[in-house]
Parts: sequence; C-alpha cells; structure tokens
Amino acid sequence: MAETIFSMNDMVNESGVYYIQRYVERPPRDIRAILINHDISAAVYRYSNDGWKTNLYRGGKVEKAALSDYDREIIIKASEIFDAGVIGIDAMESPDGIKIHEINGRVEFKGASRVYGDKIINDVVNFLKSTS
Repeated sequence: MAETIFSMNDMVNESGVYYIQRYVERPPRDIRAILINHDISAAVYRYSNDGWKTNLYRGGKVEKAALSDYDREIIIKASEIFDAGVIGIDAMESPDGIKIHEINGRVEFKGASRVYGDKIINDVVNFLKSTS
C-alpha cells in the first residue's frame, strides 16, 4: 500500500522526500505550547472539528491546557535544542506520555491569543526588549 501511495505522490512531488510519522493513540486534541526564551508563555489544547487535524482554520477549537509538571519539563527540554527565541511546540498525549511531534520556528498563536489575550505578544515584546 505504501509503495502505491509513494508512486502516486512521485507524479506530483519531484523531491522524493517523505515524512512519515508513527500513529499515536491520543485524545481528540493536541497541545500547542508557545515558548519564549525556553519558558512556556502559553499552552492550549487544540480540538479537531472533524477528523484528526486540529488546525483552527479548519474549524477546530482551543482551550487553555492544564499541563502536568512532567509535560512542562518535556516541552521545555525540547525547546532547549534551539537557541533562545520564540518557538511553538506541538505535542500529543499518549498512553506512554507526551510526544513532541512538531517544533515551529515561525509559530502562529492566533488561537492561543483567544485564550490568553495579549499575554503572548507582551511576552514576545518583553523578550525582544531584553535582547536589545
């Protein structure tokens, strides 16, 4: 089955590069954490409107996440792979614990701002002021 899918994709994708991700049994949500200087400024649950994609522009909803100390630690450690700055980390809850599945250097926080108001942008501005 994979060979068929890859060969069909080769007709439209000339790079020949494939990103394969293991399926994770999870609740119908994921976590988006916005980190500034390796500190969590905001963390939200993103819920799917239909299916498994939790993108807000597809009709998903967002609410403040209640992260455990362990989840916070894992997210912060993942951020420390990179230099200080503003990044987004997407994670999933699984029976084996939290799984980081994406790290974004250009993070969108429109949905998180619905929950946190101006906090995120104020944290970004304060970080930028501290680096100048």
